[in-house]
Amino acid sequence: MKFDMSSNISKTIDNVCKSVVKIYTKKAVGAGVVVLDRGLIMTNLHIVEDTVGKISVETIDGRFHNAIYITKFKRFDIAFLKINRELPPIKIVEKPLIKVGEPVFAIGHPHGLGHTVNRGIVSSKNRRLLNGDFPVKLFGLEWIQTDTPIGKGHSGGPLINERGEMIGINTWVDKEEKTSGINFSLPSSYFYPWILYFRDYFKPSKRIKNSLCTVCGAFTPVTEYYCGFCGAKLTLDIWRKDILHKIKADK
Repeated sequence: MKFDMSSNISKTIDNVCKSVVKIYTKKAVGAGVVVLDRGLIMTNLHIVEDTVGKISVETIDGRFHNAIYITKFKRFDIAFLKINRELPPIKIVEKPLIKVGEPVFAIGHPHGLGHTVNRGIVSSKNRRLLNGDFPVKLFGLEWIQTDTPIGKGHSGGPLINERGEMIGINTWVDKEEKTSGINFSLPSSYFYPWILYFRDYFKPSKRIKNSLCTVCGAFTPVTEYYCGFCGAKLTLDIWRKDILHKIKADK
């Protein structure tokens, strides 16, 4: 029996799109991706940073939801939101084995349009941004560089492989590059541990053994008040009860 690869990929992408949402603020429209079935959404910080007023999330069925701002990781341009709805989470690769030339797909909402899928290849892996017109905070991290056509509205959406697994989050485009095709996604190896943390974090009965530093993303024993890696004051567990209260009230 002949195997229809294109049909298989189409079904895979259809399933992934159920986990991709559109995010609205007064300043921007971008993408987000459901990472836990409890309605936890990850996106780029630059979409929701300094937002005045509510953050609205539109799911693939056209329904709108008010989002609760959970926390941010400024160093990585990552933010987490929460909506009061059970949604299928995307499958995330903990440590993606990426090959140069490998086909990848970027899903987002360019220019405010609905779900849009763009195809490309991995141009380089473990790319370090050391110069150029990039935000300083992005320097030093290792990125997945692709030629996948992405634009305004793709930010915060997933970069997936042919198996429908999320291997990165689409974050930055070289706006000065006239020829296009130079885009960067933060690998899932950076944010996967945080998702595991939040999986336990939103279970009130779960004993949290570590605090998560929102500055450098490192874990420190919950008995400590400062991050053992960057020295920043740990705040995440301090407002745990407050966040849980907000989620309960939102119901």
